[in-house]
Amino acid sequence: MKKILFVMFSLNSGGAERALINLLSIIDKDRYEIDLLLFSKEGAFLKLVPEYVNIIETPTVLQYFYESHHCFSANRILAYGYKCMATLLSYARDRRVYYMKDYRWLTFYNRFIPKLQSQYDVAVSFISSETMFYIQDKVEAKKKIVFVHNDYKGMEYPEIYEKKYFAEMDVIATISDTCADILCQVFPECCNKICSIPNLVSSDAIRQYAILEEPEEFVHESCIKLLSVGRLTEQKGFDMAIEAASLLKKHNRNFKWIIIGNGEKEEDLKKLALKKNVEDCMLFIGLKDNPYIYMKCADIIVQTSRWEGKSVVLDEAKIIGTPIVTTDYPTAKDQIKDGKEGILVEMTPNGIASGIERLIDNVALKENIHKYLISHEYGNSKEIGRYYSMFDN
Repeated sequence: MKKILFVMFSLNSGGAERALINLLSIIDKDRYEIDLLLFSKEGAFLKLVPEYVNIIETPTVLQYFYESHHCFSANRILAYGYKCMATLLSYARDRRVYYMKDYRWLTFYNRFIPKLQSQYDVAVSFISSETMFYIQDKVEAKKKIVFVHNDYKGMEYPEIYEKKYFAEMDVIATISDTCADILCQVFPECCNKICSIPNLVSSDAIRQYAILEEPEEFVHESCIKLLSVGRLTEQKGFDMAIEAASLLKKHNRNFKWIIIGNGEKEEDLKKLALKKNVEDCMLFIGLKDNPYIYMKCADIIVQTSRWEGKSVVLDEAKIIGTPIVTTDYPTAKDQIKDGKEGILVEMTPNGIASGIERLIDNVALKENIHKYLISHEYGNSKEIGRYYSMFDN
């Protein structure tokens, strides 16, 4: 039985985190011995890790650098001081977030983090950046794989730091053909090891979760129910969602727009909602263990992203059958057939608002999209065979 290590920052809400949980839930437990290492052993999805997956103890230094809870031991206080110093110096060098984090790891963190004692047949960094650095420098494995879950150019990752590490990986896996093409453009020397493999989604499991209960926020609501799911970051474009909500309100639309997720932009977004006078109809409700009950009850799923790799939320919305409005970021056409599975709109507040109003006003279009979605199968559990081939060959 092969031994596989998966490495991830945490299991907070996010598309990559849900994709990992789906993979671990679908994988044949009798085929591999599976370890999971989290830089920070926390997150809403932690309790969804299958019992046959061994969550190994996070090395102490990694805990000090990455876990958010505080403890007043002398070592932790010293580590926290070092972390603050490293972050400030890295930020002074380059204020772009991913550049700062990569530089901080390579210059300051790497020297103090010990190698993992266990040996593996396969080590998988389920996202790139620091976890990729970790499996390359600190893990002994016969095969090393990194996953890239986004448009590499759109995310403005620091190729100057990551080029060397991508070259040392055995497989660079990404989630769509478009993302694979972009990686080949950025790292042409690695094209022979770049492959496209979809995130796994179990339609049966999602449909079962979706009917467990009715969310209290939507109960007895006679208005149009809008839903967005995602981390509260620049990438997800919720500032445009707030501006779009303001336009809908000016047009006297009766709606409630719920946003599930958390992130560094939460306070800024709430202030913007207050400024735009939409705090009464746009609700930020944080993380939810079961977002599918909200997807099932929503009239429209709205995705306002500036860029994506392959959106897990869109795949899940399609399985549940809820009509979709999504911005036309570069990879959106890989997932949404415009006019059949949802509608693609201009990446502006006006475009988003107009798309929502189009589905509100055109009941036939909305119903046709719903019928199209529920008549097609969007789950792809059978694609697990491609993962087995990647791990075994």
